[in-house]
This record gives sequence, C-alpha cells and structure tokens, in this order.
Amino acid sequence: MVHGQTQEHTRRRIGVPVVLSAGIKVASAGLTFLMFVFVARALGPDAYGRFATMFSLGSFLGFLVLLGQHTRAIKRLSAWIDAQDWGRVQTLIVQSVSVVALASLGVGGGLLIAASLLDDAGRADIAATLWGTLPFILPFALSELLAAVFRAQGSIAMALMPRDILWRAIIIASAGVFGPAYLDGASAQSTMIAISAVLLVLVVLQALVLAWRLPRAAWAGRPEPLERGIWEDSKWLWAASLVNVMAGHLSVVFTSMTLSDAETGAFFAAAKIALLLQLPLVAVMLVAGPMLARSYAKSDFAEMQRVCRAIAPVLLGTSLAGAMIICAAPGWLLALFDPSYAEARATLIILTLAQLVTALCGLGTLVMIMCDNERAQTLLVGASELLGLVLIFALAPLFGLAGAAIAALVGKSIGKIMACVFCYRSHSIDPSVLCLLRAPSDKPGQTSG
Repeated sequence: MVHGQTQEHTRRRIGVPVVLSAGIKVASAGLTFLMFVFVARALGPDAYGRFATMFSLGSFLGFLVLLGQHTRAIKRLSAWIDAQDWGRVQTLIVQSVSVVALASLGVGGGLLIAASLLDDAGRADIAATLWGTLPFILPFALSELLAAVFRAQGSIAMALMPRDILWRAIIIASAGVFGPAYLDGASAQSTMIAISAVLLVLVVLQALVLAWRLPRAAWAGRPEPLERGIWEDSKWLWAASLVNVMAGHLSVVFTSMTLSDAETGAFFAAAKIALLLQLPLVAVMLVAGPMLARSYAKSDFAEMQRVCRAIAPVLLGTSLAGAMIICAAPGWLLALFDPSYAEARATLIILTLAQLVTALCGLGTLVMIMCDNERAQTLLVGASELLGLVLIFALAPLFGLAGAAIAALVGKSIGKIMACVFCYRSHSIDPSVLCLLRAPSDKPGQTSG
C-alpha cells in the first residue's frame, strides 16, 4: 500500500509538467517539420543536402562549445535553487555563459582559419560549408544553456518556447512572406545566416527574461571567482552530453563525405522524420532530469525507479504508435521534402527502428549522468556511436542510404541497451519500459564503486 501511494504521488508530480512539456514538444515537432520542408522545397535536393551538412555540423559544434555547462546547470542548479543558495546559482550562471562564449570564439576562430586555407587551396565547396556553419554555433549553444537554467527552475515553458516554438514559427512565417522573393534563390549558406540571426535575437531576449525572473538575491554582490574544480565538474558531463548527440549530427556529415548532396538531403530528411519518435522521451527527460538529480542527492534510488516506472507507459504507447504511423507511409512523408526523396523509404524505416529502440530504453543515459556515472556513460555510448559512424564509411558505399541507416541503427542500439544494463547492475534501477514487467519495490539501489 505504501508503494502504491508513493508511486501515485510520483505520477502526479510528473504528470502536469510532462503534459506541458509534451505539448510544447509536439507543437515544436510540427513546426520543425514544416520549417525543414519549407527550406527543402526552396533550396532543391542538392542545396538542401549542403544545408543539411551545415546545420548538422553547426549543431554538433554548438554542443561541443557547451563544454557540459548545460548538463552541469541541470545537475547543480536544481538543488541550489531549492536551498536558495543564490551565491552558487549566480556563480554557476556567470561561469557557464563565460565558458560557452569563450569556447565559441575559439572554435569560430578555428573555422575561419580553416575556411580561408581551404578556399586558397581550391576547396571552395568545403570552405562554404564551414562559412555557413560558423554563425549558428554561438546562438545554438546559448539557447541550450539558457533552456537548461530555466529547466532547473522548473520553468518548462520559458525553457522551450523561444527556440522550439518562436524560432521555428518566425522562420516559417518569413518563408511564407518572402518565399518567392528570397528563398527561391537562396543558397544553403545564406539560409544558415538568416536562421542563425533570428535565433540569436531570441536568445538575447530569453537571457533578459532570466535576469528579470531570478530573485534579486541571485544577483546581489559580485560573482565568485571561477571555481578551480569547474573543469573536473564539467569534463565528463560534457563528454557524456556530446556522445549522446554525436551520431545524430555527425551521421549526416559523414554521409555527405560518402554520398552525393542529394542523397545527403534525403538522409537528413529521413533522420528528421524518424526523430519525431523521440518527442515523448525528450518531453519526459526535460521534467525527469531535475527530479532524478534531487533524488540522487538524497540517495533515494527507490524514487528514481518510481520516476522511470511512471513514464514507461507513456514511452511504450507513443513510440509504438509513432513507429507504425511512419512505417505506414514512408514514401509520402519523404516526398513532402522533395519528390525525389521518396525513394529513400527503406532508409526511413531503418532510422525509425533506431529511434524506437532509443525510446524503449527510456531514461538509461540520463540516470547514469545523474548518478555520477558520466564517465561510464561516455565510454559505453561513445564507443557504440563511434562504431556506427565508422560503419557509415563501410556500408554507405556498398548499400547507399540504407547502408548509412543500418550503421546508425547499430551505433544507437548497442549504446542505449548497454546503458540500461549498467543502471540495473550498478543501482538496481531499470530505466527501460521493461520495468513495467518487474514487481514494484521500494528497495533502494546500490551506488557504483
């Protein structure tokens, strides 16, 4: 009876935030789909393939320059805000923004030098990709960081609305108004510059809202000097967050190295459609992250299992339903981007299977991070995703787009499954949907050695 009451309490705590988060994410998914369809239709298959490479590389580099500060904010700020430890809150925010800005300048400078050298060497195509990637890095990184800070506060709407809703809506509206005059003749590079500028404006506005919403105590006095342990606190969080997004973005970049621009565009379109299956998982992770962090701080492993168990039915039902819908009309969905992309049906089905495995594995990687297992999570998932990326060079030349998709399936599945196994062996927590088959228990888990 006690377990039933505690499980019901956990469901209630998760319920409303997850519904809000899911609602925003569903709206975001629709807008994201429309945004990429507008861009694909405007640019054509070849230019869209180049845009896909720039967008994917820029997103990956955006996570790179974060240096784990967004995950650090989720993990540390939640408890500090609850304790009203505003001195630490202020210091971490100032530190994180400074670190991201400096890292962006460093990476941006490296891209500028590389693009100039490649241009001089007659590789204008690669140089153009780097030029198009450059303006997207800082706005993307700061949007991730600010979203994490708002999530730690429990403000899901302000965490998601600027980039997930407003940014995409503005781009779609602009495409509708200026489409014939601008987009039809736009290059992949100019499109990247335009969407980056819009995102930067929204990030600045989001930062102003954050400064206004935090209590005055959070900004009282001068921030403390940079912690000596900031790198020790961040390096494995950074590596863990990086490997979680590595394959999703770099698989497009690696595909562009082995296949044509048009094929790269088709792969990117298929990947974006399949990514819709992650919506429920992303929605619950936004809410579950701070909850898991607070539970681990109290060594309450039973509550962590209850969180996983509470969201498992949502993941099971939505992911299976979504996979069936996508697999019922893969060619039609791809043709929305470009009629020629409809031939990549098998690619979309394979990538959908990869996302289905991820959804059914639940919160495995998140539980590892929140339980101070960033290093193990990085090694497990990183090795798996790296295997998938390497396989692209072996399978894509042999099987085309389907080969690249198979590589992505292998890389994603192994890492996610191993993360679930690790959580169960180290903490007696089953983060996957299989936890529904286990009898509920209030027995606390074990910490790893």
